[in-house]
Amino acid sequence: MRLIPRLAARLGVLVAAVSLGLVVAVQYESLAVHYFTLKHEVDDSRAKVDALEIKLRQQKSDVRRLSDPRGAVPEIHDKLKEFGPDEEMIYVRGLPSPAPGAWENSR
Repeated sequence: MRLIPRLAARLGVLVAAVSLGLVVAVQYESLAVHYFTLKHEVDDSRAKVDALEIKLRQQKSDVRRLSDPRGAVPEIHDKLKEFGPDEEMIYVRGLPSPAPGAWENSR
């Protein structure tokens, strides 16, 4: 007669242990998913910060270059197509490239 209560108690302890293990496993899985999601967001943010730092350095370089007339005048010519009263625009068209082998035949 003592066998049934002992078996029931052992079964109860086993069920409680398995239940506790499942709760811990589910919580761990939830934390792992949350961790990897945050890690991905941090990595994306770092990449964006790096890109913005590169853009900032380029913009600071542009500001320094355009603050000097030697850098601003060519930019004004290129972007705005504006010229001073004593300046003119001369367009140079490239020469056509010779046919293959033409150079060797001209010697």
